[in-house]
Amino acid sequence: MHLHPFSFPIDISITLSAKINLPAVLVTIHLGPLELSANLIPFGPPVAGTASSICIDVRGHTIQT
Repeated sequence: MHLHPFSFPIDISITLSAKINLPAVLVTIHLGPLELSANLIPFGPPVAGTASSICIDVRGHTIQT
């Protein structure tokens, strides 16, 4: 028989977003917003987990002279 009086199932969603402006010699390149998101599910003990729904999204870009 295994007794686990302490356990911790957690559901975490993380989203990172960024805009990038790259100045070049005669133009400026605008990228973004760029997004990276993931769902993380750590649990334990022992400490383990899974990652699901990993998504990379580029929403637009422009080149300005």
